[in-house]
Amino acid sequence: MCLIVNELCKFRRDRSLAFLLALALLPVATGAAGTLIGERGAAADLVFFINNQFSMFFPMAAVMLAGSAVCREWRDGTYLSWVTYGIPRGRLLAAKAAVCAGLSALMALAVFAALALACLLLSADGAGAVPVLAAFAPGFAAEALSVVVVSTAAGVLVGVASRSQLAVSASAVAYGFASCLFIGAEWSFVVPGSFAYRVATACLDPATYYDSSLAATGGGALATLAAAIVLAAVAGVVFSRGRKVEP
Repeated sequence: MCLIVNELCKFRRDRSLAFLLALALLPVATGAAGTLIGERGAAADLVFFINNQFSMFFPMAAVMLAGSAVCREWRDGTYLSWVTYGIPRGRLLAAKAAVCAGLSALMALAVFAALALACLLLSADGAGAVPVLAAFAPGFAAEALSVVVVSTAAGVLVGVASRSQLAVSASAVAYGFASCLFIGAEWSFVVPGSFAYRVATACLDPATYYDSSLAATGGGALATLAAAIVLAAVAGVVFSRGRKVEP
């Protein structure tokens, strides 16, 4: 628990959280702006539009959050004090990853709250958007959970391997685009972000799911789980085998 509190305290002086939250909320902002400029459409259409953008921007924010938290130790010159707590490196990294995952989950919750508000206030359905939101909520939760776990592991790995904010940002953008780029492909279930998107949208329209639904569901779940485990394991190995003392 002390490690978790310590990591949370580090974020208190990190101004990048505001930027990352804005990045995660960008899909809602663009969806709301489009609705205000054009004609009001159905709540389901607004949800589809926002979630499409969410599948790209939220993984970016989650990867940047985790990667930046790791790179901060070298950037701020706190690496030595961090790794000399007398605590196994694996636990140090796990605590940082857990805090980052929790913060990313809170960002996802903020996005859903903003999405719900936009649907209720701006869609043509008004209060009739409630059933749409209720149907979409489980899918969005599954999508967000998948993205948080995989993106946090990916961000931590890039952070410990490169110690470069530039590398973290580039990886985040690449992963975000990859998640969104392949969502329409029948084989996209092998890409965790794309699979998560299809799961979410299927809650509103089952026709948007894969033709081979059983195989895609099993393959997508396994691919997502494997990606998270491999990324986390490699990050742990890279960090644990790092030099004991570094400038």
